[in-house]
Amino acid sequence: MKELNDLKPDFEKISELLDKIPVPEAIRENLNRLKGLIIEHRSPRIAVIGRRGSGKTSLLNALIGDSEFCKTGVTDTTLDDQWFSVNLDGCGLDWLDTPGTGAGGKKEERLAKLSQSIEEKRPDAIILMLKADEIDSEIDATLDDLRTIVSITKYEGRTAPVLAIVSQVDKLPPPTNHKPPYKERKKENIRVVVKKAEEHLKRHHLEVISIIPVAAYFDEDDDLRYNIGKLSEILGRSLPEIARLEAARAFKEAVELRNSIVRTIIHLSAGTAGGIGAIPIPVADIVPLTAIQVTMILSIAYLGGSKIDAADAGKFLASMGAAVAAGVGLRALVRMVPFAGWAASATVAAAGTEAMGFAASAVYVDNKSLKEAKKIFREHGKGV
Repeated sequence: MKELNDLKPDFEKISELLDKIPVPEAIRENLNRLKGLIIEHRSPRIAVIGRRGSGKTSLLNALIGDSEFCKTGVTDTTLDDQWFSVNLDGCGLDWLDTPGTGAGGKKEERLAKLSQSIEEKRPDAIILMLKADEIDSEIDATLDDLRTIVSITKYEGRTAPVLAIVSQVDKLPPPTNHKPPYKERKKENIRVVVKKAEEHLKRHHLEVISIIPVAAYFDEDDDLRYNIGKLSEILGRSLPEIARLEAARAFKEAVELRNSIVRTIIHLSAGTAGGIGAIPIPVADIVPLTAIQVTMILSIAYLGGSKIDAADAGKFLASMGAAVAAGVGLRALVRMVPFAGWAASATVAAAGTEAMGFAASAVYVDNKSLKEAKKIFREHGKGV
C-alpha cells in the first residue's frame, strides 16, 4: 500500500532519533518489528500441491471469499508451476499451483520448471491437498512430490512449513448431509480419512503443521464451506510476520488473525511511542510520535478494508478532540520536571497511543461510530 510505504522516511528519522538517547533495546526492537510488519509488508507466497480435481481452484476462491474469482479456471494447465498474483482491492496473494512433478521422461523437465519458479519466489508456506474420497489414490507419488518440493524450498537452512488439507469432505457419505453443520456419521467419516492422511504422512516421515478437513465450494446459490476460517487462521499464523498484514486482508475468514495483528500493531506502536515520549527535549517528540500514530491508524484501516490516506488519519487523530490536545500538552509539561518527568511523559505517550489504536480499530475494523470510538478512547486513555 503506497501510503504505508511512503512513511518509511519517518521511520528512519525516528530510528535516528532513538539512536541519540539511551532508550531500552526493546524500544528499537518494537520500531523494527513495526517497520517489517507495516512498512515493508508484502504479499504472502503460497505453493499448493495436489492432484487434478483435488479442489485447488475452489480453495483459492474460498480463502479470498470470491466464488467468481477462479470461475474460468485461472489455475489450469497454462499456469501450472507458475506464480499467479491475486490482486484484491489493494491487497495481494501470490499463488503457485504445483500439480506434481509427474513420472517418466517429463519428470525432470517439470522439476526444472518448478525449481525455477521456487527460485523466483520462495514460498512462505506449502498447502498439501488430499481429496477426501480418494485419500489413498496415488498417495505415494503425491507425497514423494511433496518431499521434493519441500527440499527445493530450502533456503538458509529453513524449509517452507506444510499444512495438509483433506479436501472436499462434503463428498463423503452420507451424500444427503453435504452441507454443514455435519451430523455424527459424517464427522466420523471425516475423522477416518484424516487419520488415514496422518498415517500416510508418518509412513513417509513428513511433518506438517496440521491436517485440516475442509470443503471449499460456494456460489450465490449454495455454500458448502467447512473449516475455511480455521484453515485461514492456521495458514496466516504460519507465515513470516512481513507477509501477515496482506494475508489478514486477503483471507476473508481470518477474523482472529486480523484482530491479533491489530493488537500487535497497537502494542508495538504504544511501546515505541513510550520510547519517543521519554526523549528529554520538550515538545520535540510531537512530529515522530504523530508519525507513529498516523502509521498505526493507516495500517489498522488497511486491515479493515478502508481506503484512507495520511490526511484522513490526521483528521481521525484530531477528531478525538480535546483529549489529544491535552495529551500533547501534558507530555510537554511533565518533561519540564527532570528524570521523573521524562518517565511520566513516556507513560502518557504510550497510553495515549494505545487508546488511539483501540479507537481506530473500533471505527475501521469493527465499523463502530465515531461517537463510540471517542468513548473507547476515553476508557482506554484514562489518566492521559
